[in-house]
Amino acid sequence: RLSGRQIISLAYLLAERCFLPFIDEMVIAEDSYIENYHDRKNVVAIRNYPLFTHFANTSLNTESREGAIHGFRVCYVGGVTKLRGVLELIEALRVLKTDGYQNVALSLVGPLVPTELKEELGTLIREYGLEGNVRIRGPVPYTEVFGILVRSHTGVVILRPNANYLESLPTKLFEYMAAG
Repeated sequence: RLSGRQIISLAYLLAERCFLPFIDEMVIAEDSYIENYHDRKNVVAIRNYPLFTHFANTSLNTESREGAIHGFRVCYVGGVTKLRGVLELIEALRVLKTDGYQNVALSLVGPLVPTELKEELGTLIREYGLEGNVRIRGPVPYTEVFGILVRSHTGVVILRPNANYLESLPTKLFEYMAAG
């Protein structure tokens, strides 16, 4: 018996096979997807890197990091999911706090998927005594993301081993680097 997700995946694959012969050009976001279309000559990869023009109104003043109210600031930007390591982030923060690092603040920026995850995270945060250390911001306008990154000391990318992530180049990594 197929799950709803499997049915949607199968329907997509069938639709893609039906429509591909009628497509003049195909643009994909990463080189690793080219392998999926090895029999097609009209595939071009345009990588999904951040555009510096999106960050034009934000100063790269890293001095604002030194006077951080919570000490050391860590951020995660993107879809907040178990597969992308949010539980490991909370656990790492618990370990840091247990080891005496009280002033580490974590900002989670992005949609929580599934939405029930917010309740699970809230329970863990309370259980670990991290209420003052974790801020679940949810989605914010893209124009505000770079300001959050610049005010952070570090950004994290934790991708669990998943076929989609094994060869991916996470956009958030390049956003973190652009923010210094």
